[in-house]
Amino acid sequence: MNGTQLATMADDDYVEVNAPVGIDDILITINGDKPFDFKLPVGQGTMYVVLSGSGSWRPLVFGPPMSVIELTRHVQAVVVSKSQAQAIGKRIHKPIS
Repeated sequence: MNGTQLATMADDDYVEVNAPVGIDDILITINGDKPFDFKLPVGQGTMYVVLSGSGSWRPLVFGPPMSVIELTRHVQAVVVSKSQAQAIGKRIHKPIS
């Protein structure tokens, strides 16, 4: 966030961050691959942002001397309500207060 690394996360994980009010720059890398960046407007109070994604592999070239595979990844960030965040926390067995 704003040029400072704040966390390392795993699948089905969450992190709590104190973000300054204003438009914050968010940069996320997934396994060190293709960064995902966006601007997050932060106001007063608590907000919950859910990051989700999917990926797919597509073969481009088969056979020797090597195969070429294209990875397509879709990542999204969505602001959700506290109750939506708590429901996700319950599903992953990590309560969100």
